[in-house]
Amino acid sequence: MAHTPAEDPAVYARVREGFPKHMEEKTGTRVQFFPVPSNAARIAAMRADRLHVASI
Repeated sequence: MAHTPAEDPAVYARVREGFPKHMEEKTGTRVQFFPVPSNAARIAAMRADRLHVASI
């Protein structure tokens, strides 16, 4: 999972702590936070099948 790139990545710190674990419990699959430097990098990761959930 990834979030919209931000100037200060700390704005997502609270979400990164609890939401991936919640998703793992609900889906039964491993969830890893994937920091991306740009929207283009996020789209490239999705095309490469490395990223499946993102806020856009």
